Amino acid sequence: MSLEEISQYFKGEKDVIDIIIRAIRPDPVMTVSEWADKYRWLSAKDTPEPGRWTTARVPYLREIMDCLSPASRIQKVVLMKSTQIGFTAGIIGNAIGYYVDAVPAPIMVVQPTEKAAKRWSKQRLSPLIQETPRLREKISGNSRDGGNTLLLKDFPGGFINVVGANSPTDLSSTPTRIMLLDEVDRYPWDVDGEGNPIILAEKRTSRFKSNKKIVMGSTPTGEGVSHIASHFRQTDQRYYHVPCPYCGGMQPLDFENLSWIEGKSESVRYKCRECEKEIPESYKGMMLENGQWVASQPDLYDGKTAGYHLNALYVPLGWDPGWFEILEEHRKAVKEEEAGDPGFLYGFENTVLAKTSKRKGEGRPDREELEKLTELYQNDAADMPSKALKLTMGVDTQNDRLAVVVRAWGPGMESWLVYWDELIGDPNEDEVWKQLSVLIDRGWEHPSGQSIQVSSVSIDSGGGRTQAVYEYARLTQPLVAACKGASTYGKPVFGRASDVDVRWDGKVRKGAVKLYQIGTDTAKDIIYQRLQKTLNSERVSLAGVYHFYDGVGSDYFKQLTSEIKVPIYSGRRKQERWTVHPTGARNEALDCEVLALAGAYRLGIHRWDENRWASEAAEVLQPTLMDVVDDGRIERLMKANSNKKRRSIRRKRG
Repeated sequence: MSLEEISQYFKGEKDVIDIIIRAIRPDPVMTVSEWADKYRWLSAKDTPEPGRWTTARVPYLREIMDCLSPASRIQKVVLMKSTQIGFTAGIIGNAIGYYVDAVPAPIMVVQPTEKAAKRWSKQRLSPLIQETPRLREKISGNSRDGGNTLLLKDFPGGFINVVGANSPTDLSSTPTRIMLLDEVDRYPWDVDGEGNPIILAEKRTSRFKSNKKIVMGSTPTGEGVSHIASHFRQTDQRYYHVPCPYCGGMQPLDFENLSWIEGKSESVRYKCRECEKEIPESYKGMMLENGQWVASQPDLYDGKTAGYHLNALYVPLGWDPGWFEILEEHRKAVKEEEAGDPGFLYGFENTVLAKTSKRKGEGRPDREELEKLTELYQNDAADMPSKALKLTMGVDTQNDRLAVVVRAWGPGMESWLVYWDELIGDPNEDEVWKQLSVLIDRGWEHPSGQSIQVSSVSIDSGGGRTQAVYEYARLTQPLVAACKGASTYGKPVFGRASDVDVRWDGKVRKGAVKLYQIGTDTAKDIIYQRLQKTLNSERVSLAGVYHFYDGVGSDYFKQLTSEIKVPIYSGRRKQERWTVHPTGARNEALDCEVLALAGAYRLGIHRWDENRWASEAAEVLQPTLMDVVDDGRIERLMKANSNKKRRSIRRKRG
């Protein structure tokens, strides 16, 4: 039966007929870019070139827009971009217009915060609707209409819901076919303990299996903490290749190929990597028009996801920044860095080059660089170097094993890893604890010939085998401390103890187990700062530097560098917290290092001055170890210690 026959059959039931026709009518052949060229109008608030939309002005956006068309198999688009490239107006704006007018569907736009969502709705969404007649006639402008508010716009067949990434309730409220995620690197990593907002948002599209569309765009931020960079690396990573006007060689536009006579705009040229001829910016329009997207990692293409990268060199002629402005901004950023403020250069890398920035002394240290720093300080005669005088052990508890780090400490809290391994066995059984006791009781050979034993053992009690840790600590305290992590900032690395063995009447049992609170975020700050110093070749002091024995293995370094510092929200309160990186690496080695550091703080090593280190050296070493403290001080202290022992013996005999 044809649509006309259906209409005749239901004479007078116009509303019913309209609904049926909309439901069974196939999606139009028109693509998103075709719709935009035909119907979209731009506001002066949206662009320096208001009026009718023209895709030819930004040809690099055509393929990205058309991935959002119903006929495309692509379900997810990831765009790692510079600022001022046309993403908000071209991709988000045109996708909204298309799915309001041509293929009505529920749409969600996610901004970094609720405040940003309201600002975006006023400054970008409202002008989009008012300037485009086909949208204006479908979406009521009456704010008193219950279906049309600042953050919710109703239209026949769907709605536009604008939310903040810091609101888990809004993110998880409504099934959505079209999910538009803007500036995702400004999103928190966790919201009220409910998880990553990007994951929460993507789950809203799960009902629309084959016809959903997810768009994710952002300028990147720091290496290791960038949402967009992490997602882009999982795609086929497409770059826009443009032809050289002289030789026709296709190539992406890279900042390294720009050159100029400093300060002279007419001197700016782009050097072709094929024929090496210098190209004036006046050719850019032709180059963009004849460009094409090329996947740099085609083996990663899954048939459903497309990843794109755009830097500011592609900005059309007449828009800011041009090539001269880009070079000027870079020159100023370099000068600021030379003056001691690298923030400008970081910003240039992120917002202009669309690259993540590696920020010295902050956040997650580089795993591969750390791995290059292993040292040969263990041999048949010694387990540690001569400067190491104290040992602490950190033990992380898992359901099927104990992970163990033993670290040696010297003056200035310079330290050396002397042991890393896992003891396999269920902590609810005795066997694995026997293995740990053997490890604790063994001596660690010092170059002096002395055997040094572990002075403090810190065991995590929160790994699912809490009672087993308590029972072991009861038998071995005070050498062994049962510990519990507290991730609230401001907590000391090694806090006060509380008794956990309490009778039914509230009284503490005799020989109660003491539970020590560990400031895990504080400790991770210290460890990662020291690892950054370890990587810094310009360091002037070895104080706090971490050393690693040769042969420790890659897995240790993967686990050591497994966490990143991210913003989280609790209600409207923003905090920062260390959390496991999205790559999902295990973090037992880092947790063990936190516990080993806590043991050092428990002993007060962080407060020891030269005299105290000299005293330790005199107690356990031979006086020939010049590299710890001067031999004269050791001899004096050894003599003083000997006199103390004689006086003690006399008192006992008396």
